[in-house]
This record gives sequence, C-alpha cells and structure tokens, in this order.
Amino acid sequence: MSLSQTSSWLLGQNRFQDEIELAQKNREPKIISVTSGKGGVGKTTTAVNLAASLAAMEHPTLLVDFDPQANGTSGVGIDPRGVSGSSYEILIGSMTAKEATVETDSPFLSLIPSHINLVGAEIEMVEVPDRERMLSRALAPIQDDYDFIIIDCPPSLGLLTLNALTASNSVIIPVQAEYFALEGLASSREQRTCGFFDVRSSFPRPRSASDLIGSLGESNAKK
Repeated sequence: MSLSQTSSWLLGQNRFQDEIELAQKNREPKIISVTSGKGGVGKTTTAVNLAASLAAMEHPTLLVDFDPQANGTSGVGIDPRGVSGSSYEILIGSMTAKEATVETDSPFLSLIPSHINLVGAEIEMVEVPDRERMLSRALAPIQDDYDFIIIDCPPSLGLLTLNALTASNSVIIPVQAEYFALEGLASSREQRTCGFFDVRSSFPRPRSASDLIGSLGESNAKK
C-alpha cells in the first residue's frame, strides 16, 4: 500500500469522519497511538500520513514521534540531529511539551520530534513512581491546542509504548497482510501480552481500538 493509498484509506473510512466530527463538537482532542509489536509493518508511514492528512483538512494536529529511530521526525521534513528538544526531554521533565514542539512546512501540522537519546529513557524511568503516566502528564498542558494528537510508538511493548497507550484514547494497530502477522496479533490478545489490551483493563480512561490497518499488501495478489 502506497503512502497516498494509506492516507486515502484512513480518511475514507466513516469511522474516522465520525471521530473528526466528534472532536469538533466536543473540542476534546483525539489522541491516537499508532503501535505494533512488530517492526516493518508501516507503523510510522501510517502515523505520518494520518497526521498530514488531518492537517490538510485544516485540523490542528500534533505528531508526537515517540520512536528513538526518529523516522517520523525526518518523515515530515525535520532533521532529528538539529532539534533542540525532543520527546526524550519532555518525558524526563527537562523541557515542556510546548518548548519541544516545532512547526513543520505543512500548515496545521506540529511536531514533537524524537531523538536517539530516547533509547535510554526506559532505564531512567524504572524507579520513577507512576512512570506509565509520564507522557500523559507532559502532554496535558497543550492537548487542548489540537484536534488530533498522533503518537508514533516504538516497535515494542516496553515502557515507552505503555506511556503512549496510557496517554491515548484510541489506538491504531497496523498489521501486515500475511498469516503469521495475524496469528501473532490473535495470540497476543488471547495471552493478554499486547500492551494495549492490558492498559485498557488497568486504567480508567476510556479508550478504544480504532482500527487494524492492513499494510504492505501486494497490489497484484491473486484473489
């Protein structure tokens, strides 16, 4: 699935139009984590395209790059090596989310970039009380400035992803169009090892699984 196809698919779904209308009505931001325990499934592509498409519809949108690889940052035209603040700084409290936010070339699209320093954040967080809510607390002062906040999670189910899920009220899980990817997702749910399903049952904030996005399918596959 190409970048343009991903954007069209996402915004062409009635469920996303409903989310947009609800956000406009309530002025409560829709905070969406794009997550997968498996790498290479189009997670960052989905996050960047969704954020860019919502911004193109003139909805104030914040993309939070929460993956140490920082592909989401470079994907919107920002060099991660040149940023003065990142999701790492807001997580450890050395900088506010507003201070770390940068504007992109796209109107209505803002970014909290990532940095390789985020790799060590999980180790630093181990002894912190209420550590699973650090991102939620960091985003709280600015979340009313946006209609949508899209969080690009790392391809793991560690503390970073747990923080993203706790801060979110909705989740998108990109899934490759292949048997083993689907089997792994089903197994995770049954065994309750997938971070989202544990977070949903452990924390009181309402949340929902918005969608499973089929990604990287062959366009010439036999029907």
